[in-house]
Amino acid sequence: MDPQEKTGDRLEAVEREPPQEIARELGLGMSTLYTWRDRFLEAGLEGLKYGGKSKALHEAEEGLRQARQAIGKLTMELDEKKVRMEEARKKSSASSPVLHTRSR
Repeated sequence: MDPQEKTGDRLEAVEREPPQEIARELGLGMSTLYTWRDRFLEAGLEGLKYGGKSKALHEAEEGLRQARQAIGKLTMELDEKKVRMEEARKKSSASSPVLHTRSR
């Protein structure tokens, strides 16, 4: 029996056994236990597939995680380009001749 099935079995037992005992056994708070139980009763094991979250919420969180990862990568690339441009600017200004004018 995999952990998800065991959790489903325990959630079914909420009606027969003290919920506090089941919550403690599963390491859940009472509100989480009842939320998971309701999802399990509504959708079976599929309802527990996303850690007790709805599929839409899970997908939104995954999309947000991917967007943050992409933003982080683009930020790093931009920072690297800034450093290279600054180095190139310093190099070109150091190698260009400086014109000195005399004041009269």
